Amino acid sequence: MKEKRGFTLLEMIVTVAILFVLLTILMPTMSGFASSANDQISDANLELLNFATHSYASFHEIENRDIFENIKEDEDRQQLLVSDGLIEQAVHPTGEGDYCWNITDQKWIRFIDSTAVGCGGEYKPTANPDGSLTPEAVKTPEPTTYPSAKPLPTYIPSAYQKACEASKGTFDIVNETCSCPAGYVLEKEIIVDGGKKKACMTTAEYMCEKSGGKYDLQANSCLCEGELIPNEQGNMCVYDSVKASKDKCEADGGAWIEENGKGYCKYKDDQPFYIDEDNPNFVYAAKQLGSGDPIDFSVLNDIESLESLKEKKANLSIGSYFHYQGNVYRVHNYSYKLDDSTNLSEFVKGNNLFNISKPEYSNNKAYFVNEYVLYNGTWYMPKDQGGGVSSTPAQGGQWQECGTNLDDFNENNSCKLK
Repeated sequence: MKEKRGFTLLEMIVTVAILFVLLTILMPTMSGFASSANDQISDANLELLNFATHSYASFHEIENRDIFENIKEDEDRQQLLVSDGLIEQAVHPTGEGDYCWNITDQKWIRFIDSTAVGCGGEYKPTANPDGSLTPEAVKTPEPTTYPSAKPLPTYIPSAYQKACEASKGTFDIVNETCSCPAGYVLEKEIIVDGGKKKACMTTAEYMCEKSGGKYDLQANSCLCEGELIPNEQGNMCVYDSVKASKDKCEADGGAWIEENGKGYCKYKDDQPFYIDEDNPNFVYAAKQLGSGDPIDFSVLNDIESLESLKEKKANLSIGSYFHYQGNVYRVHNYSYKLDDSTNLSEFVKGNNLFNISKPEYSNNKAYFVNEYVLYNGTWYMPKDQGGGVSSTPAQGGQWQECGTNLDDFNENNSCKLK
């Protein structure tokens, strides 16, 4: 039987020696690979740091002075870039040394030993106090070379940033948003690169244009045209119902009569009142008096005058109509019995009547369902509140917004003329 034989001491020593020699050869190579990778990362970080710094200088228009003027520590210089959103956090090499700011060359460099050679320095301006160039500066500067040998990118403000800053706004280059100072609002619509954006405009300009006016930037005043007039403060336009009624009266061949501080339209003897076919109240009245579709406004000729109803000592029921001095009225709250003692001019001023010829909103009147009120060029109808509505018309709440013309009524079930 053959005996098993193990390794001799000499064989073990030779094997260990060979392995030791191989490790001695490979260790420097592996260390060199790691060092090379760290250097590449450090160079990339240095390039990023210099790009962020010169972007900061371009954005803040820093010229002919140290970019980090009055900042002594490199840590504080990097923190300034962090607060401006150009880097997320302070940047440091992955290997030995650190980055420092070279004031003379206006760029970041990497130092290895503790002497930090090349850091600091003194800034030398390229122009005299009067703005003229020094003889040494009258030459084409050589581009800065970075470890990666790539040229330094130049920060170019976007078209939206230029528009924002031109409108007195402050632009956030990270979030690409525009913010406005006190006295301005972000409501001016502009077109940038084919898309809609908003820039700043003064509050006065916004209020004027929102109310239908045109703002004069030179005179700082609101210009109103047509049926719009400036309000008491002169900063926005309001609807001039009196002027609109007068112009419409004269355009329709009537005569504008002013009595006791109020005006009304007087037509020919054979035309006791004017029928405004664009007024939804006349459309509603025609339907209540028997008209079908299409609307036959001739049924409104059956409306009697208040004078004749007084002679008859008639009882005016809720929903009935009459005309007086060129205006048509609707009884909307409770019935009324006329007699010889009735003062007609005082009677029509009561809150129980709705003047459909002058449907403009009045703040001392109460309005009821199926009465269409004109407010700032838009028609509104009160919701069914029982006792009437006297608040200012607005969408929601006690009012229903109907639109600006009769076509809007047909699309709105809540205001559809019945």
